[in-house]
Amino acid sequence: MNEATETATRASPWLLILCAAGGFALFVAFLLSAQASPSSVEARLEAQPALAATVAAFRESYPAEQAAFLARLAEIENGEGAEAADRAAAPMLRRFLAGKAAAITAAPPAELAAVADAMAALVTTLRRATVPLCARFVTRGAQGERLPQAALASAGALNAAQFRAARAGEGPNRVARGRLSEADGAAWFIRIRALDPALAARLNGRAPEQPGAEAQCSTGHALYRAAAELPDEQSANVTAHLLRQSAQSAPGP
Repeated sequence: MNEATETATRASPWLLILCAAGGFALFVAFLLSAQASPSSVEARLEAQPALAATVAAFRESYPAEQAAFLARLAEIENGEGAEAADRAAAPMLRRFLAGKAAAITAAPPAELAAVADAMAALVTTLRRATVPLCARFVTRGAQGERLPQAALASAGALNAAQFRAARAGEGPNRVARGRLSEADGAAWFIRIRALDPALAARLNGRAPEQPGAEAQCSTGHALYRAAAELPDEQSANVTAHLLRQSAQSAPGP
């Protein structure tokens, strides 16, 4: 055996160890890169058109809470997969917004009127897409039911408007709103009558109630649209009233 061969032979165990160590390091790096992180979860959610507005408004309005939300979703994704994390996202967002109900109803007129516009747009979309779901939404609010594709963007816009309203309702310009005033109620009723005379007659007791999903959906559509069409201050007051009514009629956990 010549000197070069002998040197190579003596060195080969160390070369094998170094190569194995290098391979292990690469393997660890691969595993780490495959792990979900808050930033990767956020990027995946924002890549979905239905969620992009919600995620952006959450980050803008509540950055610390959004960071905790993303960290929790990353934990779920690493333990159970991306689909499980996506399923967990919507209930977590609903619970967060439900906890901000008082702040949303205390938002300044412009922010709460924006919620009214978004609610009217969503109900309009649901009415066109699926009347039974529209009826359930207007009578008891969102309860985690799967929305049709056509309504996802409208739902995202409503979420975004609620995040911004909640943040504003916790600020120095918050508005302490009590019961709906007679003046605001009268202005709302005038808009309802212009949109749906038959509903106005039923509300006045001059026509019988109409049961069924179609009637419930039509009623909700007129109520939300009428609220959205009022001037901002009245729209905000009526929307706060609608949100409180919806929270009271929603089923418990």
